[in-house]
Amino acid sequence: MKKDLIRLLCEKSFQYSKEPTFKLASGKMSSFYVNCKPVTLSPKGMYLIGHLVFDAISDIAVAGVGGLTFGADPIAIATSFVSVIK
Repeated sequence: MKKDLIRLLCEKSFQYSKEPTFKLASGKMSSFYVNCKPVTLSPKGMYLIGHLVFDAISDIAVAGVGGLTFGADPIAIATSFVSVIK
């Protein structure tokens, strides 16, 4: 699953340009841009992320999964769905 997620991130989230054409939040320009939302909000991405995150935390006592809203929401939801079936 990890290889599938990496492949999906490379296909849908990673962009490269020889010239630094991507403006970062800092105001600097970059040749690299990564936007994970197309993956974390896709059915296949949610499936893979949910299983991988749940597998990573299933051996510890976790009361919840979360983070900054919108970025973490699909990850937390996917993990929650997986936790029901395991």
